[in-house]
Amino acid sequence: MKALSGFYYVLTAEGDTVACRGRGKLRRDGMNPLVGDRVRFVQSADGSGAVEEILPRKNCFVRPAVANVDALVLLAANVNPVTDPFLVDRVAVIAEHSECGV
Repeated sequence: MKALSGFYYVLTAEGDTVACRGRGKLRRDGMNPLVGDRVRFVQSADGSGAVEEILPRKNCFVRPAVANVDALVLLAANVNPVTDPFLVDRVAVIAEHSECGV
């Protein structure tokens, strides 16, 4: 659900939110959990957790850093501030290439 200062807030199947840290093996493999990732995690007795594995991603974006996006809505100003039309085109192409509906 959210990534903030090395903590990853994971939404469980029961609807609870668990604050997790990433395991060292994820960092060694160069994997960082992104918002939207599906993960396997273990929960300790104190309620905190640790991300064990990041499941395969359908797609991911660098900016913003999100994964498994189903649809993207583009909203651009026509007057103030003026939006570069090539920016809208570029975002639409990136989304289409990532198999994300626009």
